[in-house]
Amino acid sequence: MLVRRGPEAGWSLARRPDDITVLEVYDGVAPEPLLAMHHTEPNIECPVGRGIQPALHVLYCVAEQALRDELAGASIAGILRETLRV
Repeated sequence: MLVRRGPEAGWSLARRPDDITVLEVYDGVAPEPLLAMHHTEPNIECPVGRGIQPALHVLYCVAEQALRDELAGASIAGILRETLRV
């Protein structure tokens, strides 16, 4: 659990900010994939349509993993420090 309801209807962190990664927050608020295929199936008679989904699937998986790796390496405390430094 990342947050808990406060005594006066507010919210507070359930763990120390150093122990909460930005990835955990991202997963909590963005359950859908960042990159997704078009909602309609491509025309398999078309040379591009036939191969676009497999090509994009690999690219999307690599890009999403890179994002997740970056977010996993950042904590809420680190973001706060950077925010206050500016």
